[in-house]
Amino acid sequence: ADFEWLLRALFLEFSEPRFDENALKKTKINELEKLEKTKNLPERKFRDEFARFFYENNPRTNPLEAADINELQMNDVKKIVKEKFTNAASYDFIVVGDLNLTAAEPLLQKYLANLPARGERENFVDDGVRTISGEREFKRSYQTTQRSDAAMIMKNENVKYSRPELLRVNAISAVLSMMLREDVREDRGQVYGLGVHMNLAKYPYESFTAHFGFTAAPGNVSAVLGEIKSNVAELKGGADIQRYLQNFKKSALVKMRQSYVQGEFWTRALMRELVFGDEVLSLDEYEKAVNALTEQDVRDAAKLYLDEKNVVISVNNPASAK
Repeated sequence: ADFEWLLRALFLEFSEPRFDENALKKTKINELEKLEKTKNLPERKFRDEFARFFYENNPRTNPLEAADINELQMNDVKKIVKEKFTNAASYDFIVVGDLNLTAAEPLLQKYLANLPARGERENFVDDGVRTISGEREFKRSYQTTQRSDAAMIMKNENVKYSRPELLRVNAISAVLSMMLREDVREDRGQVYGLGVHMNLAKYPYESFTAHFGFTAAPGNVSAVLGEIKSNVAELKGGADIQRYLQNFKKSALVKMRQSYVQGEFWTRALMRELVFGDEVLSLDEYEKAVNALTEQDVRDAAKLYLDEKNVVISVNNPASAK
């Protein structure tokens, strides 16, 4: 019964979308209040200024402002809904869960198969938004506590997306995260916290980004940035990473075995197959791919992706720091 009600609601949203002026007014008021509460926060000020710097003032990436909210009218909402939410041809519907397929199939035919569709299907469009290139620094002194929030961001736009390459990127990220955690946090005690995140994107254009973020005493920031560069160079140069790679493999396989029994995993996996062309692997196939990774694979991937000619460093120091 709940599943049928979900399909009915979905059908109504597509075929007869409702518009409520009061709901729009309340939404605008709530968003304006959020902006007012956060506009003077040092973290917000730093984030907004950095976004303009990082994306070179591209209007598509500018932070939300009160004028943007005030300008939104019901006709704008109706236009967006008509363009984006009333054409089922642009949608793929993924149903995952404990379903009686015999009972579900006629409901899917009744509600999903009869959704309004105009024939044309939307696809990803590269709108030309790019991050700043070269070696750049962005420093401000807005932090209200006696710590610095810093990041090193590397990018590479000369890459190709594939499922095997994504696995190699995940391995680089995990290995460098373990190397840096031992080096700058456990051995040297130079940071309060540190995180490494890497992403290999297919859309809207193929690109790679590595983000090394940390918090530290202001006097340690330069040293930590140096250690990040040093660890990257060591990884490329042939450092012994067998222990780190084995830990990555063990962790990846444990997480995957747990994920295979979760509905959320299958929803994401099927979505990735539809959108990115990532074939859904069996557990045996995934284990084989992970176990096949070698130290040389990780080193080669680090050399390929970690482009030190395109590095942006951002630092938010305490306001009292000179």
